[in-house]
Order: sequence, then structure tokens, then C-alpha cells
Amino acid sequence: MTGSSTSWQPPGLRPFTTSDPGTSEAAWLADPRWDEVPCVDPIALAADRVLVLAAHPDDETLGVGALVADLTAADATVDIVVATDGAASHPGSTLWSPGRLAARRRAELDHAARLLGADAHHLDLSDGDLGRDPAGLLQRLRLALPPRAEGSEVVLAPYLYDGHGDHDILGAAAERLARERDAELWFYPIWAWQWSTPDELPWHRLVSVQPSARALRRKRAAIAAHRSQVEPLSPLPGDEAMLTPEVLTRFRRVIETLVAGPDTDLPGTREAEVERRRRRREGFDRMLDDGPDPWASTSDYERRKHELTVALLTRRHYGEVVEVGCATGALSARLAERADHVTGVDGSAPALEVARGRGLANVAWVHGEIPYGLVDLADDSADLVVISEVAYFLTGPELLALLRQVRRLLRDEGEVVVVDWRAGSSDLPLDGELVHDQFTTALADLGHRLTYRDDSALIDVWGGRPVVPGDRGVP
Repeated sequence: MTGSSTSWQPPGLRPFTTSDPGTSEAAWLADPRWDEVPCVDPIALAADRVLVLAAHPDDETLGVGALVADLTAADATVDIVVATDGAASHPGSTLWSPGRLAARRRAELDHAARLLGADAHHLDLSDGDLGRDPAGLLQRLRLALPPRAEGSEVVLAPYLYDGHGDHDILGAAAERLARERDAELWFYPIWAWQWSTPDELPWHRLVSVQPSARALRRKRAAIAAHRSQVEPLSPLPGDEAMLTPEVLTRFRRVIETLVAGPDTDLPGTREAEVERRRRRREGFDRMLDDGPDPWASTSDYERRKHELTVALLTRRHYGEVVEVGCATGALSARLAERADHVTGVDGSAPALEVARGRGLANVAWVHGEIPYGLVDLADDSADLVVISEVAYFLTGPELLALLRQVRRLLRDEGEVVVVDWRAGSSDLPLDGELVHDQFTTALADLGHRLTYRDDSALIDVWGGRPVVPGDRGVP
């Protein structure tokens, strides 16, 4: 593990505003320390009862909305308790009194919780004032929570060092409650993503939760339900949206991040992860049992998709191209016509045997599971990286690992092209829309060149050189 995680010290309260850009999402996701963070399936965090504590209406959705959706879908008992009424979110509003805003935020919370499959309980304490009476807060929580029953219990609470007074106070109360109830404790960061930097995160205590595509969709709907926070209350000054698009990128990730409480052990996930990856590899290999072209590369859909892909490339010719998930090499053959050299990487040995049969002199075939098989490719070596209909087979943590590998491979002014089938499938970890949305936020600093959408295909291009009318470009 790189960085200074072992010498990490908790920060104190930090002054920040949601209008500040904060640490960019690209900077967060590019940090290599994510590669050492354990990845867990939501069900691995399930218990007989899950208690979600939130300081304000919307914290529960932003921090662990997808986890809650996956747990309730698995028939787990989830109780959401929100400490404050959220009435202080727009102190400069001339149209919305605190009482009116509190009523709206209560209704929004109830709607969002239903979308996640849970019920919300309101303590209706004063927003921004939880630190005034910590003992009283603790007692109110004790009374609001269901009695401790037999079986396991998990508490999810705002990060103890989130840099916001209400969050930090509630996190401290959750630590006390978890000990009293003999419950496992996990914290979820919210504002730490805004004001802090990667070096201020306790990487040695993190886990990445890999929600299902269904849960990620429900989380997005629940975020949208908090309309008073994601949309302006009115055009007047003081009624601006509190959660800006930059802030929301941290909560539209294909993962959720938890910090283990002081008495909580990080889960051992190695064996389960190895088994999951083994089953996926075998599934890809079995696809060739019935013939060398299971993807029907000569079908109208595949031909059209390949033609669109090469048509949307911004240069006429490239030096080095890397195709991620090349399969039997049908698209590789088209890319080879536009490049000095192509490296095709795929995790299926039978598929690569078919690809080698194409006899493409300027293509090298590399057997390696995605994204792990990219680690041996040289840094700053690719002018173009193409990822076609493979990213949604990855879990959320794997997709973010792929993004980090792509950034490592890419040369200055290098180009990234991602192609996916729009319809998706319910048995895949992700879908095309989620994949492309995550690429858009993670590669924002490279520049988004174009999007192509039709009923079946979705193609996005990032990086490269701006296309200027009359510019002959590089031959």
C-alpha cells in the first residue's frame, strides 16, 4: 500500500461550502491506494437488523443508499433514523421559512426511503445544533432505536471525522451506541469527499461496497427525490441547489465506501472474490463451446457497431492502440487498419486462439483478465484505448480499477473510446448507462469529445485532440 495511511491522524472540523469545487472526482478515483481496499458484496454486510443513522435528510441516501437498496431487496430489516429536520440548508432564503423547509425535507426523506425499500424515523432535532447537547442526542437515539434483539446488528453512521459538526457528533454517538448494543459499526463519508484530500483518508480502514446495478439505479432515484437539495428552490438568491453537480459526482459512483469502526474487523474477501472471478472466466470460455463466433461478429448489429466505433475516432491514424476485452478480434482487425500497432487484451484463452487465427501482423494478443491483465502494459504507451462491450461485466470496484489502468496507459492527448449495448442485462453487475456515467466523471479532466446514442448502441469518446474544421490533423 502506498501513501501514509499507517500514520493517519483524524482531522478536525473543516470550513467548506458546497459551492467550492473541492477535490475533483478524477483525483479521488485515480488514487492507486484504491487497489488495496477490500471489496465486499452488500450481502456480506447484512445482519439481522441494520440501523442507518443520518444527521440530515439525504445523508442516508448519499452515503449508503445503494447498500440499503440491496439489503432491503434481500429482505433485511433496515431502520433509518434521521436526527435533524434539515431546516438550515438554505439560511439565506427569503421565500422558505425553516418550518416550511423542514416539512418539505421530511416528505422528501420519506419518499427517498420508500424508493430504497426502508422506513424513515424522524427525531426532528435542530439542524446544525447537534453538538449543543450530545448526551441528549444519545438518549433520543436510544429511545428511537428498536430494542436490541437476538442476532447480529450493524450500525451505519456518518463518518466520525466528516468535518461537519452534526456529522461528527452523530458519528461519536453511533460509536457509543454500537458498543452498548454489541453491534458492528461502519461509517460513511459525505463531506470528507468535498474538503479533504486522498492523503487525509484512512485507507487502511476502508472497504468498497459493490452494489448491484438495480440498487445504484434506486439510489439515483432516491437522490433525485431530495429535490430541495439537488434543484434550486427558486431563482432568487439564497435558494440555490445545495448539492451541486460536482458534489453529486461523489455519490454517483459505482461503489459506496465505508470506514470500519474502531472495534470492527475488515472482512476477509479473498476467497469469495477468487471464486467469483473463476466463475466469470469459465462463463466466457464456455461461450465458445458452440463455435468460434459466439458474439455473431458478422451480424448487422456487430458490423454496424464496429463501423460506428472507427467512424467516431478523432484521428485518421494512431501509433499504439490498446483494445480492452478484444474477444475474438473482430474489432481489433478494424482498429489495425488505423494504427501502427494494436494490443488486444482478453481473459478468455479460447477467444484469443480464434483471434490469432486472423493472422494480423500488427496485432499482439495478450491473455489477461480485465482489469488485472493490463498491469504489465507499459505506462504512457497508448494513443488510443478502446473498451467495447466489456465494462459492464465488471463489478464497481473492478470498473474503477480499469479506469485507473486506462489513465496509466494513456499518453498525453491520448483518446479513450467506450462502446456498450444500451439494453443491458439483469444478470450483469452494471449496465451501459452506469458505465458511461462513471467514465464521464472519472475522465472529466481529459475532456469529453462526443456521445453517440441510438436504440441499441452507446459510444463515448474522451481525450484526444479537439477536432477543428479545416485542420488536416495527423496522417
